[in-house]
Amino acid sequence: MHSITAQALHQFVYRMFRACQLTPRHAEVCATHIVTNEQRGIISHGIRRLPNYIARIDAGVIQPRARVRVIKRHGATTLLDGAHAMGQITATRATTTAIRLTQRFGIACVGAQRCEHIGALDTYVRAIVDHQLVGMVMCNSPIAMAPLGGTRPFIGSNPIAIGIPGAQSPLMIFDGTTAATSRGKLLIARDTHQPLNAHVAVDTHGIPTTDAHAALSGAILPSGVLGYGLGLAIGLMTGGMLGGLADPTLPSFFATPYQPTPGSMLIIAINPAVFGGVAQLHAVGESWLTQIRQSHGTPRIPGDQRNIRYEIALPDALVAELTALATSKGIPRW
Repeated sequence: MHSITAQALHQFVYRMFRACQLTPRHAEVCATHIVTNEQRGIISHGIRRLPNYIARIDAGVIQPRARVRVIKRHGATTLLDGAHAMGQITATRATTTAIRLTQRFGIACVGAQRCEHIGALDTYVRAIVDHQLVGMVMCNSPIAMAPLGGTRPFIGSNPIAIGIPGAQSPLMIFDGTTAATSRGKLLIARDTHQPLNAHVAVDTHGIPTTDAHAALSGAILPSGVLGYGLGLAIGLMTGGMLGGLADPTLPSFFATPYQPTPGSMLIIAINPAVFGGVAQLHAVGESWLTQIRQSHGTPRIPGDQRNIRYEIALPDALVAELTALATSKGIPRW
């Protein structure tokens, strides 16, 4: 293992994106997203994603200088074209648009087409909550999950995040896949030679497996009836309703030769002030959560603060891959 400070890692990622022709502002947004996830222990959306992003930029699939544009506006709604920019750029633009519209109208809905991988959804929900607004973010993705009772993938792992503001800190931040696990976690399990939990995936023959290689060739299972229903609904509301592509027609983020992955995302934001009021939400929410925390066992609230890591340990194999990337771009590693 190799230890690096979060600050040094951020500088490295920023330089990599600048070397790939992202503007300084966009490179900063993407570097902050990746390194913050790493610091918070969300390693499936941390530095391990960088080689894939760089490979897709180099292949001309992600457009480093693309400009996100408005397709249409109607009242408190906006539809954006992500134009295959870095997904974090599209998602950030959609988030700021949703915040602005919600502050004006009390509720807003913002969608985006042609989104490349947007990373961890809770980044965008937290930005909404920071403005004392309730936020919901969802997106579709290439197929990975089997339908309930099925054995072949037909649905993306289609995550959803929900954030609710509190007086001093969020009452809750939920961010989860609708599948029993995520494809990112399968990739980590494969690379670290770790077995999967039982009952989360099947192989190509539909047989339950704990082998990540077999699961990647087979299918992830839905997180029960609720996960299946939500995953399918998210796919229909994003790829369907927003005029994008359905999950089965989205190319993989990882398969070569790389192809554009025109995913879709949807943000719904609500100002509690136009309903029962912000103070009412805070009072009810904080009283309720206090009861939960003081109950028996070790209950947790979604989004409870993770330990922030300022020293990050990276596997030697990943360090070697990042070193080779840095050399190819003519920049120092760190």
